[in-house]
Amino acid sequence: MHISELNKSTYNEYYQTYISTLKEVELVSELQARLDSLVPILEAIKEEDYNYSYAAGKWSIRALLLHIIDTERVLQYRAFTFARNNGSTLNGFEQDDYVVNSYPNLRSKSSLIDEFITVRKSSISLFSSFDKEIFNNAGKIEGSPMSVGAAGFIICGHQKHHENVIIEKYLPSLK
Repeated sequence: MHISELNKSTYNEYYQTYISTLKEVELVSELQARLDSLVPILEAIKEEDYNYSYAAGKWSIRALLLHIIDTERVLQYRAFTFARNNGSTLNGFEQDDYVVNSYPNLRSKSSLIDEFITVRKSSISLFSSFDKEIFNNAGKIEGSPMSVGAAGFIICGHQKHHENVIIEKYLPSLK
């Protein structure tokens, strides 16, 4: 699916922040490109710097990466559910609760990077399995629409948003 085929009526306006970070992209190719973009950045950060937070009340790099992973899993599930059972209604999720309950400080840099790669490869496999019509299947999240295609592009845009945060807010202080 190409982003030009994504109809804004198939997702909540809130997600436009993420989708607008993407240009003229094809979904599966962009999932791979985002993987290829983030992993070298993550690998270049020292293990001890994974505990760094750029401001009080902001997540550490460990917590931020777990947030990216958790959000991707949630969006995968939404896409999978809507692909298989058009019209479902699902609950939202509270990202802050997920981060707290993920115990990021117990995780190593390598385990986090490995998990991110595994989850992303799973997304690539999932979205590659869909034919063109399935991308338009949709359901509701807390009363708002979400299509299968929108879930995929939100995964990409959400990661790109946080990748930019890492580059702009975390990395300058780590040099």
